[in-house]
Amino acid sequence: MLDLKELLERLKLESSEKYESETLEFKNFKDSNSLNNSKELCDEISALANTKGGTIIIGIKDFNDIKHNNFYEQLNGFEVIDLDVTKERIKGKLKPKIDLKLFNFSYESKNYLIIEVPRINYSLVTTSSGKVYIREGKSSVPAEPNQIQELVNNLQTYDWSSKDINFENIENLLDKIALHEAKIDFANRRNINVDNLTDLAFLESINATKNGILNNAGLLFLGTKNAIEKYLGNYEYRFSWRTNSGILKTNEVWNDCIWNSKKNC
Repeated sequence: MLDLKELLERLKLESSEKYESETLEFKNFKDSNSLNNSKELCDEISALANTKGGTIIIGIKDFNDIKHNNFYEQLNGFEVIDLDVTKERIKGKLKPKIDLKLFNFSYESKNYLIIEVPRINYSLVTTSSGKVYIREGKSSVPAEPNQIQELVNNLQTYDWSSKDINFENIENLLDKIALHEAKIDFANRRNINVDNLTDLAFLESINATKNGILNNAGLLFLGTKNAIEKYLGNYEYRFSWRTNSGILKTNEVWNDCIWNSKKNC
């Protein structure tokens, strides 16, 4: 997509329809109430999230409402709003609640609300009423049954373990003792001097992080109980052993990280 400033410059001279695409949508709302109560906005977000992700720019009039090719009138602008409140209200109308990014952008004394929608490949994103939308060219449309089936099939190839956890200080998420023990074990197996192996280098080498960003697998392997529960939900490991006669000899349950649970086996 074009730089925002350059895009708005062009919209002073050309129709917005020329620039709308599979990943870019323009919207115009009277005020924050009309935006927060808009069903159509959630339809658009669902469609983008289920297709390639994209950006919605609030404050651009539809080109059909412009007379005599006065394209500059497309740049209507939008009021400055509480981003956190608006974000939560929008997310509340989506299932699941996806991580949207909202920010205000100022151009020629007018404000525009920018909504960045990520591509979601671990779940279908529906509206609160359960409808699934997809992006077809410049339009957001309800998905047909065969299209929903295709979306679901694509989810089966998603590597959940590689999903990033957006948290800057990853050391606060990891069990320090488990990390230390796992690093020593790794160094011994690879005949590496553990003093020359930093924690970050170790985490990268076992694919627990990518470019310093922790993923689900890394958290599950070495995370603290609280961090795993917060970011991954409730979980447990269970080992049961019965004799041939049906007598239960062992029924162990653990809900620690994999490294610590492995030690208890």
